[in-house]
Amino acid sequence: MSIFEKNVALIKECRTVLYSRFEEEFESCNYEKNDNYMVLEARNKSMYSQYKIDDRIVRMNSNYNPEREAKTWVNQYEFNDFKSTIIMFGIAGGYFAKEVLGIMNNSSRLILIEPEKEVFLESLSKYDMTEIINDSRVMFVTGKIGENNLSAYLAKCIHWTNVKFAKILVHPGYEEIYEQEYKDVTKEVRNHAEAVMVERNTEQLFGKEFAYNAVDNIKYTPNSRYLSDFFGVFPEDMIGVVVAAGPSLDENVSVLHQMKGKAVIFATDTALRALHKEGIKADFVVTVDPKKDIDIFENAGFEDIPLMCKLDSNPKVLDMHKGKKIWINPSEYACRLYNRIGVFKDGGKSGGSVATTTFSICKEIGLKKIVLIGQDLAYKGDVSHANGEQRKVLNEEKSICYVKGNKEEKIKTRGDWLMYLRWYEKVIRDLPEDIEVINATEGGAFIEGTTIMTLQEVCDEYCKNDYNVSEIINEVLQISHEEYNNIAEEFFKESYVDLGKMIKNMEKVITLCNRFERKYSKARSMTPDVAACLKDITKISRRVK
Repeated sequence: MSIFEKNVALIKECRTVLYSRFEEEFESCNYEKNDNYMVLEARNKSMYSQYKIDDRIVRMNSNYNPEREAKTWVNQYEFNDFKSTIIMFGIAGGYFAKEVLGIMNNSSRLILIEPEKEVFLESLSKYDMTEIINDSRVMFVTGKIGENNLSAYLAKCIHWTNVKFAKILVHPGYEEIYEQEYKDVTKEVRNHAEAVMVERNTEQLFGKEFAYNAVDNIKYTPNSRYLSDFFGVFPEDMIGVVVAAGPSLDENVSVLHQMKGKAVIFATDTALRALHKEGIKADFVVTVDPKKDIDIFENAGFEDIPLMCKLDSNPKVLDMHKGKKIWINPSEYACRLYNRIGVFKDGGKSGGSVATTTFSICKEIGLKKIVLIGQDLAYKGDVSHANGEQRKVLNEEKSICYVKGNKEEKIKTRGDWLMYLRWYEKVIRDLPEDIEVINATEGGAFIEGTTIMTLQEVCDEYCKNDYNVSEIINEVLQISHEEYNNIAEEFFKESYVDLGKMIKNMEKVITLCNRFERKYSKARSMTPDVAACLKDITKISRRVK
């Protein structure tokens, strides 16, 4: 059995996702090669890698003793932190990866990135990678950003509880060979780190409101509907319009009159007043914030429009609303309820704003063309929102920066909008090919991956048929979920009992965490005492979950 066949056999056995990506090459033992990548024999008879760039040779390993080089290189690092994530850009012959694994603890994870698939396949044919392939701490990422699964692995490994322990390592030579790809990886990791910190800040800021709101909104569960009720109900050629409240909305909001009944119109809560002022009634209203200002709902004509909301949305808003409520993007607790009653688990990561959540809704229910309007993610002069409104955020001036505009070369934005902009670009990049995102925001920031059109152009091209959207929605809203009520009632009773047990367990965890902090601050390593303490914390934490 050749080295390639040996590596592939193990990949087939324990790396099914990786195997499926290269199944054709693995089965045929035939793959396209890059003549610039060479594997040669070193002075010590081991193999080493090098890469030709124009007329230069960049060595990825020592041509004398690649094993000794890797052992010396890894001495600059320490990986003692619990559940740390190491992202290593470059694999080549695997010498450096093996040494990193040798100093990692069992709780940590190593994400190995090979940006060029031809290099990855050639390395599999020249180097014995079985030790790395067989290590459960390793995750393989191959190809460029947008073509690989790095974002999924980052989401799996890096949470706000361990983000500060994440480290990026670059294999010698790779930063020079793959300069742009390395920049893309660091940007992807940085954006993910920023997103999880925002998630942490949100939990800290709204933690109590999430809990209190969920309890308060439980009363609406028996008569509510679920996002999964709308999966696949709209014709495939129908477009979904996400109406955000950016300042450019004033320029084209009137076009929505022509689109009513021919497209599904989703109004974000902040856009309600602008629509109501224009006499436009959306097909859905979306609200997610636990402390949303109820003033924006007053005299906005939303009371009988189907409301897409979360179990922990502001209960005052739900009380004001008199129509049907549709649960979306559930919390972990709500997911348990939905799974118990047999309802599809909706949502996923929603980007952090009501507009990005609405975009995710369009994608989830199966709309193939999603149109953004009023999604400026930038200022228009000093104006931040439609109707000439200026809304401030905390530390706004410190986060001001400039990005490419849809009309202007550069346009002023701020930190939270920039984060949403990057979220859109990442999600759009990963969308299936049959989903198109059209940016009909006539102004604002440029969102990479979108098709730029005016809203009138969208209307003229895609809104030629009247589908009677209201009738389609009303048919779905007539679906009864009465059979779920007894299951839900039993679930809430069990939750009350579980809550009592949870309080007792958390009191124990607090004591153990204080003990762990004292012991770890002294030892600064995973001593038997520290490990035992951590084991007890983990045991109780699993019980609480």
